[in-house]
Amino acid sequence: MSTPKILVRVPDDLVPELVAAGLAEQATTRRSGNWEVVASWLTGAGTVISLLQGPETIGWLAKALFKRKKDKPRASTQYLTAKGEAGELRIPITESTSVEDIERLLTATLFPADRDKR
Repeated sequence: MSTPKILVRVPDDLVPELVAAGLAEQATTRRSGNWEVVASWLTGAGTVISLLQGPETIGWLAKALFKRKKDKPRASTQYLTAKGEAGELRIPITESTSVEDIERLLTATLFPADRDKR
């Protein structure tokens, strides 16, 4: 039985790391369907990948986004927006935002069926 996947657009610089970690595969299409992760402090239009569904994927992605914000601090508030099956959610990323906050946002929008399993 294969692991379920969704097509999702993520910031370009995350793609090599997600693929190397075995959590995603490069998609053969440029269309993302309904799923997207947009971090306003990252540049680039984003790349469509086939993201493996699972708690380890969400945890990894949350930590990667958190680390990038920490590595690129700005004076003003930045935002992380995730769009998926459950709609679109946006949270401000500030000094008090945690990895867990980012993980909850991603789980709630990208994998809502996993929301109650955590």
